[in-house]
Amino acid sequence: MDVDSRRSTTGYVFIYNGAAISWVSKIQQTVAASTTEAEYVAGAMAAKEAIWLRRLLGTLTGTSKAVQMKCDNQGALELMHNTVSSPRTKHIDISHDFIREKMAEKQIIMKHVPTGKMAEDALTKPLAVPAFTKGIAAMGLYLTL
Repeated sequence: MDVDSRRSTTGYVFIYNGAAISWVSKIQQTVAASTTEAEYVAGAMAAKEAIWLRRLLGTLTGTSKAVQMKCDNQGALELMHNTVSSPRTKHIDISHDFIREKMAEKQIIMKHVPTGKMAEDALTKPLAVPAFTKGIAAMGLYLTL
């Protein structure tokens, strides 16, 4: 989170055949009221890229498989699977519900992964050298000194 603006950082990386092919590290446009909301917004941004990559891969290879995405926030995963708005989530912009639609259409499959196994953490937060090295290695990159 940016301490001045209080905005969260969206980070995602798409890996194909062991190498990063698309990635983002960007401050979100709005202030999130919770980590669940911040992760939901990030998931929606990543879903748009996933659909674009899915179409590109389909054009190049003729295949059209669902894109598997990972999330470490249980609350955000629940929100992605739940199509009913609640008093706690009604303030979230409807444009972020894109991810729900794509999951319902089976174009995206969301999977829970523990925080320590999220490669994109290397793009969104300060990490100790071993955790950073592990994250970039998962992207197909290697730290050389």
